[in-house]
Amino acid sequence: MAIWRHLHDIGTRAGWRPTVRAVLVAGIFGLSLLSMGHGRGAAMAGRAWGGVIPVPATGASVGGPILLLIPDSVAARATLVAARPGRPAQILVRDLPSQTALAPGPDGRSIALGEGGRGLWVIDIDRPRPRRVVMVPAARAHANPALAVEDVAWSPAPGHCMLAYALAVGTQEMIYEVNSDPRLGVWLVGCDGTHPRQLIAARRFGVLGGVPFGVGFPGLNALSWSPDGRRVLIVTGTGLIVVDATTGQARSLVRARSLALARGAQAEVPAAAYSPTSSGLFYLVDRGDIAEYDYTLVVADAQGHSARALLHSTDLLMSPVWTPDGRGIAYLWQRHVGVRVRVAPPLEVREVDLATRRIRRVALPPSPLPLQDGTSGRVAMAWMPARPARSR
Repeated sequence: MAIWRHLHDIGTRAGWRPTVRAVLVAGIFGLSLLSMGHGRGAAMAGRAWGGVIPVPATGASVGGPILLLIPDSVAARATLVAARPGRPAQILVRDLPSQTALAPGPDGRSIALGEGGRGLWVIDIDRPRPRRVVMVPAARAHANPALAVEDVAWSPAPGHCMLAYALAVGTQEMIYEVNSDPRLGVWLVGCDGTHPRQLIAARRFGVLGGVPFGVGFPGLNALSWSPDGRRVLIVTGTGLIVVDATTGQARSLVRARSLALARGAQAEVPAAAYSPTSSGLFYLVDRGDIAEYDYTLVVADAQGHSARALLHSTDLLMSPVWTPDGRGIAYLWQRHVGVRVRVAPPLEVREVDLATRRIRRVALPPSPLPLQDGTSGRVAMAWMPARPARSR
């Protein structure tokens, strides 16, 4: 009521008539009620995805549906769901491995699935029947863990359909014999499964990241193509590596150890991606531990220079992806409630604008499955681009 009293006092000092003062205050009060009602309706639209929070909830940016890989709460399986504002959520594929990698195709309808040890598959969002592209090679006889597809990325270059996929160890037990397998690394293959070739071997990741091979396995977290299809960005446990897709020449772009805030502190880069519309990129820095979250989303140019922090979060922030228009970054967010809480709050889809740094919640239809992490995997997200006019 303080603001209305303040307006009344201003009118009195200015010599306004009582009728004018009353009309002015009543009009402003009415407009505020309309705006409050509009905001409440937007918040209610996103209530099914995690409750009302003080972050604006609006429709998604221009583009195709948001893909969500939701793990089962008990079994090591997952369901692929497509969701977009104003339409019912659609279940595309059931009974996938919980660690399946997602890669939307540039045509706005194809999706590549890296199904762990089963290989690489492609589906059409209108007719989601998986088609195998690559069979993962069997592990060597002396190695117990199997090889698996860790991530997959779809080249945006027109005229030649190509996929990049990472072949890694399909287990948490990292033994030297498996790590030294020359087949581990990043491969390129045509969308029809033809002409597979290794782009870079995994044994080079540690050297490029400043870690001698054999002193911990750097791992591989994600892949991303440059908008022109000439370079592949590899996200490893030691930082970012960029590889020329034609020559295979590789160089270190960002080293994770340089991102630590203090000597002896740890920093990891779990995710990064080139912008679909410009020469920039983003990468996610994780400086937290098992009890406390500490995430920083950083944007930089294609060389990793001119880096600036876009947002910082002490809540869970994962699976960041570019919006199809390249103007923002969407991610999965979950309020941090501590390790003692048995039932975690549901995840939300949020988006941060690059220009204004404004954060909003993407209001999606109710999910057919609980939007929560499972016992064997976490929810993963991807955003389909808009379909070209000729493919509609």
